[in-house]
Amino acid sequence: MAEFLGQYWYSDFSGKTIELADQGSRSFHAEKEAAYDTGLRNGIYQQTDDTQTRVNEQNQHCHVMCNSYYTAYFTRAGKDCLTVLDMLRQGRKREFMLNVEALAYLHELPLSKATWQILQDWRSETVVGEDVFLKELDMCLPGLNQQQRNTILSAMAVSVDHAERGVSIVQILVCDDAPQFKRLTCWLALCWGHEVPHYKKLALLVSYHQILLKDSLTRFWMFYGQPLTYRQYPNHRKRYDWKQSLKPCSVLTAGTMSWASASQKLVQTKTHSCWY
Repeated sequence: MAEFLGQYWYSDFSGKTIELADQGSRSFHAEKEAAYDTGLRNGIYQQTDDTQTRVNEQNQHCHVMCNSYYTAYFTRAGKDCLTVLDMLRQGRKREFMLNVEALAYLHELPLSKATWQILQDWRSETVVGEDVFLKELDMCLPGLNQQQRNTILSAMAVSVDHAERGVSIVQILVCDDAPQFKRLTCWLALCWGHEVPHYKKLALLVSYHQILLKDSLTRFWMFYGQPLTYRQYPNHRKRYDWKQSLKPCSVLTAGTMSWASASQKLVQTKTHSCWY
C-alpha cells in the first residue's frame, strides 16, 4: 500500500500508511463484518473455496465466502472443519455438544470399545465451553490420535451450530468434495466442474472408450455455460431438457460414473451454485 500510494503523492509514505491503517482498521473491520453478516442472511446458498497463501513467510490459507450478493475473504492458518465452521459462525466462540447427531457423525470413526463407551456416557444436550471440554477430553481420552481428536471436536461443534436459534444458519454450502466441508450444513452442493478431473484420470485402453470419453468431455464444456443463462431465466422446461440430454450417455467403464448417473447431481446443484 505504501509503495502504491507513494507513486501518486510523495515517496516516504510508509509512516502515513501505518497511521491510516491504525485509524481506519476498526471501521474497515466493522464494515466487512456487517457486509458478511448481511451476505449470510441473504441468498439460498453460500459458496466457499480456499487457496494457499504466504503470510510473514509462513504458509496459510485464503478462504473465500460468497453468493450472488457479496464476496468476503479470510486468511487463516488452517483449512480444517473447525476453521470453516468458525467462519460460518462469524467468529462466535466455540462450543461443543455430544448429542445424538454428534454420535451419528462419529459412528464411522475407528475407535476402541472403551473410547466409544466413554463417548456414549457423555451423551447430553448440554452445551460446553471450549476450555472446559478440552480439559475433560485430555483427561479422559489421552490416547486419541490427532485425526480422532479433530473429528470428535468437529462433530460436537457442528452439532451445536445446527441446534442454535436466532442466528444465521447456513443451509446450503456450495464447495468441492474436500472432507472439511462435509456435514457442516443440511445440504452440500458440489461444484459440478470438479467432475472433470475424475474423468481425466481414467486410463482407457479400448479406442472406442477413448472416443466416448473425449466426446463426453466436449459435451460437458458445451453444457458449462448454459446454467448462467438458466440462473437469470429459470424455467422447468429447460431443466427437463437438460435431464433428457444427459440420459442417453453411456457408462465408460465398469465402476465409473456415467453422465446418466451424474445427471441428477448436476441438476440439483446448478440451481445453487455460482458458476466460475
